Amino acid sequence: MARFSGRLLADARVRAARHYHPTASPGSGTPGALLRPTRPGFGVAFHVTPATAKLISALRTPARIPATTANRRSIARLVLDGLLEIEVDGRFRSGPRLHREFFPGSATRRAASPLAQLSLDALAHAAALWPVSSARLADRLYRYHARPLSPAWRSRFPDDGAILRFLLGEHRESGRRVRHALPDPASYVVGRWLVSDSGRSMRTAPNGVHYKLYVSPTPEGTPVAYRAMLDLRNARHGPFTLKVGRDLPSLLRPDRLVGYFTTRDDLFEAAARLRTRLDGLPAQGVPFTAPTGPGALLSWGADLAPDANLPMSLQDRSWRGWVTSRLANALASALASHAATPVQYALDRLSLDGVDTSTWAPTTRLLRQANDVAAHADS
Repeated sequence: MARFSGRLLADARVRAARHYHPTASPGSGTPGALLRPTRPGFGVAFHVTPATAKLISALRTPARIPATTANRRSIARLVLDGLLEIEVDGRFRSGPRLHREFFPGSATRRAASPLAQLSLDALAHAAALWPVSSARLADRLYRYHARPLSPAWRSRFPDDGAILRFLLGEHRESGRRVRHALPDPASYVVGRWLVSDSGRSMRTAPNGVHYKLYVSPTPEGTPVAYRAMLDLRNARHGPFTLKVGRDLPSLLRPDRLVGYFTTRDDLFEAAARLRTRLDGLPAQGVPFTAPTGPGALLSWGADLAPDANLPMSLQDRSWRGWVTSRLANALASALASHAATPVQYALDRLSLDGVDTSTWAPTTRLLRQANDVAAHADS
């Protein structure tokens, strides 16, 4: 991961971008937006928290940010996003073209794992689609590495019932034929998912985070992995909930099987057990998740508590949804600005939000921030 430098912020003056206008009073205590008019009746909105709106309002007059009190990463985010401008060589500037000022010497490095390479491949693929909307980029990033919905798969699984029989019916495990019953009373359908709860009530993590373990065999290996997860469900430190895709598009996505845990320690303990039981099972791999060990079969992420300061449309709890939406916005901004290295810009911009983009794990700082959000929501 590239190293962030706040040197530029030590002496420079910062001001609010002149082309954005608040749509709500900064002192109202409610979330609002900054609006940039593009033509009569149209504009670009940027949602902000009350604290950010207050900061931007205070910087209508250029000011130097004291090094002892500034959250330099927060200021850098706002400068790169174009909401604040920083004085460089006598001119106020902002946007992705200042990337190298905050990340000097930044360059895409060799991927640390097969999963990390998969994520870099997804970003390169999305960049090649330009020009498209950031929403389209986010969708393609999120869906990257799914198996194609081919006629052969449709013929094999003509309906959702065939998927259930495949998941819980007869299959081979460790060289012997095994037949399982259809879903037990603890299983139920939620949209495209078959969800199974443990015998325990759901435990809320202290910081509002749900840790999630992705088990990603190839589609053919899903029944074996699903049975292993079901057996783990009632273990003392097992998942409090697990879900598996119950229709064909969900079966072909890489993140088709997910277990939810209260603590990261519980997740890694479960991953160690599964690694032994599923040894040798071919992996598909889930982009934008962090490996729990060698290979791409088992990985993890953290669903963050929704930030009540933001509009409902932006309160995305899903780890991969949260990551890919931010990557897409950064990538689109860099491509539109003709930045020299748009993929690296997207990686470095995401790192400012608290993701280690060499491993794709949430940083301690991001999890601490989630704790603050959850505590504020409960107060």
